[in-house]
Amino acid sequence: MMKNVRIQLNPETELEVVAPVGELDRRLAEVDYEVAVLDASIDKLTNHAEKLDYAVAAISGVLAGLFDVLFVGKFDLQEGTDWSTEKVNEFVTKVAQRNGYEGDDLQGAIRHLEKFGAPSDSVYNEFGGGLQHHLRDFAHHASIVGLVFSLLTQFTRKAYGTKTDGSFHVVDVTNTTFIGETVPTKITFGLVYWLLHMASDMAGSSGSPGAGTGIPGPVMSVVKLLSTAPVFKNKDGVNELSQKVSKLFNGTLLAEHGEDGKILRGADGKPLIHKMDLRGELGVAHQLAKQALPVLINEGFVRGFYFVNRLVSELKEKESLGDVEWEKTLPFGNRTIERMMTVATGAFTLVDMLDAAIEGAINSKANWVEFFRQFALRLNFVGIGRVTIALGTDIVMGLQRGHKSKERLLLMAEALYLTEAKVYYGEALVWTAAKDATESIDKLYAAMRELSHQIEEDVEAIEASAAAVHDLDAVAIDEHNPGLRKSILDIL
Repeated sequence: MMKNVRIQLNPETELEVVAPVGELDRRLAEVDYEVAVLDASIDKLTNHAEKLDYAVAAISGVLAGLFDVLFVGKFDLQEGTDWSTEKVNEFVTKVAQRNGYEGDDLQGAIRHLEKFGAPSDSVYNEFGGGLQHHLRDFAHHASIVGLVFSLLTQFTRKAYGTKTDGSFHVVDVTNTTFIGETVPTKITFGLVYWLLHMASDMAGSSGSPGAGTGIPGPVMSVVKLLSTAPVFKNKDGVNELSQKVSKLFNGTLLAEHGEDGKILRGADGKPLIHKMDLRGELGVAHQLAKQALPVLINEGFVRGFYFVNRLVSELKEKESLGDVEWEKTLPFGNRTIERMMTVATGAFTLVDMLDAAIEGAINSKANWVEFFRQFALRLNFVGIGRVTIALGTDIVMGLQRGHKSKERLLLMAEALYLTEAKVYYGEALVWTAAKDATESIDKLYAAMRELSHQIEEDVEAIEASAAAVHDLDAVAIDEHNPGLRKSILDIL
């Protein structure tokens, strides 16, 4: 077992080596492995983009931006709502036909589905009547929120929603026709009937098919539920968020206003409002999907170039396709491709914003309010989101690289410390062995001196014995023991 060794490194520092050399070697091997892992990670977090990479990324972004300007155009909420209204009407008609409706007109389909009633309709006046109860009654929300409150109504016989001021409101259901008496029937009314009732309401009512109030979609549903929290009330006790949600749902918040502040009317005399019900949310999704097309083209081109370029480089270095390090060709998970995407999406957004500014200046006629409105409508929101993500990812990777570089420096410092300790430990063992050898030699000399002294004493004793034998009466000895004296002298 090796002893611990205390080593004086300098006047202020004394090191005690408590591990044997084998233990130091084991830890050094671990440090080398950890450094190798960090080196691989740091390499991925390091930008290796070349001039060609930057050029291709910028050109791709500009071309994708021009595609957006020429073929996508401005964000048109009315166009999206018209598209979604048509799809919703078709959906409602098909649902009604699958549940026994034999006609093909929307009004008849809605009337057919209205027989699948909802318990909370019996107290719709408590939630604002015909114009507001679909928003304020949570069971009329086309979301998981609506389903939860629909089932809750089945088991509590209460309706849940909000008051006019936006606070949470609970009332007893007055008509229990659509409340089950057993658990299976409660589930049927709370789930199946609820789904069919949502279908009847999403396209309006039988009195105004395709243009009625509609129902809140998933986004509006969640926002409306959150608006009931007291934190959204101002110092005067007014829930401004709840008011904004109501105006957004009714269409007045996004309505087109004239210079006098009044809502404009179209050629058909109807107010130019944009309701944010389920059809409005689907319309927004449709417009965002259109905006996503040039963004995806930009993304695919840059990542495709990265893959092909790195594959060609690998094939030049390797003898066969089987030797290719495919991980180096993947256009994901490294700082280089993220930097290229930052450049590409940045160029795309720059072209998009330049177009939006030009269109806004042309159509606003020196009206700053109209300029910003036109500017916003021309922006590609998907592109803005993508460049934000790309930039954020690039920055985060840079921070991670700095952190891992510091971690690597600490490991290298530990490796240096361990190596120095190993050297000092080895030197200490040499001096310890030399000291032990000196002590052993000293002990050997002492033993030899003791042995020499003992030999001298033995010789003196023999000589004394021999003299004593000579002094004996030889005649008497020979007389009583013939030949004994001669034998003893021969021995001595």
